[in-house]
Amino acid sequence: FTNKVLIFGGEILQVLSIEARQSITNMVVEAGATCGMMLVDAVTVNYLWPLLQKKYSIQENALEDLGKQWNCDEGCEYDEIIDFDITGLKPRATVGYSPGDSVEVATLEKTPVNQVYIGSCTNGRIEDFRIAAYIFRNDERPLAEGVRCIINPSTPDVMNKMVEEGLFATFMEKGCCITNPNCG
Repeated sequence: FTNKVLIFGGEILQVLSIEARQSITNMVVEAGATCGMMLVDAVTVNYLWPLLQKKYSIQENALEDLGKQWNCDEGCEYDEIIDFDITGLKPRATVGYSPGDSVEVATLEKTPVNQVYIGSCTNGRIEDFRIAAYIFRNDERPLAEGVRCIINPSTPDVMNKMVEEGLFATFMEKGCCITNPNCG
């Protein structure tokens, strides 16, 4: 995919949050692509509505206009179209420094862990930390001895939301190390 623009579309987009879409589009550089794009749809317009309502009276008009501006023209030609069936996709974790070094989480059940890293510029979204905090709050055990858990929010805004929602306190109570917002 070197020097390509990767464009994502399909039914799956309807269930992906904007934050999940951002994670996917940010990761295309790991595949060598120049950039990644998601097609504009109702989820996009709804997310941007606080800004768009200054120009548009109803969301349908914004969707039509932005779709014409940003989505691919009907009948356009692509270098390649790849269909992915992700219905059976299982959670994965990296076992090295590259996203390409990943395995299904289930295969790591008996693997000793000495460090857990949650976040970064790609996956340090508030929804990621809400999930992690939910898991910590529902497990009374402390972090295992010798395990370091690093929490890395992507932006100051995400960190502020973590504080407002009590997530920051949850991570601190578990003994996590919380970094400044950065790309890790």
